[in-house]
Amino acid sequence: MAALICKIKAGYHFKEADCLGRLGLAKNPMLFIHGDADTFVPTRMGLQLYEACTVPKDILIVKGAVHAYSYYDAPEEYRAKVKCFIKKYMDNVQNRRGTHEEYEVQGPKSAVGRAD
Repeated sequence: MAALICKIKAGYHFKEADCLGRLGLAKNPMLFIHGDADTFVPTRMGLQLYEACTVPKDILIVKGAVHAYSYYDAPEEYRAKVKCFIKKYMDNVQNRRGTHEEYEVQGPKSAVGRAD
């Protein structure tokens, strides 16, 4: 169902998606976060994307984290990495009021059920 909605809304089917091929179009710094226990998107695939990325980049591999659980398994490390990345690449960007603000990284609002 999601693939059909993607085809209708975005104009392509999931099977036509080419992350590596499209990565060359990236213009902004990119932060990759991946769990080393992810079986849905194996870590090697995340590392391939990271290596192929030509814009400024950083990566966080969370030990023991399955798909989409890096924040839950290492919240302090996750927040620190995101905050550092934002500060590094957004330090010269001002908000609409013309001042710099301190960034606070918050996790997801609710946890997704996890089958361990």
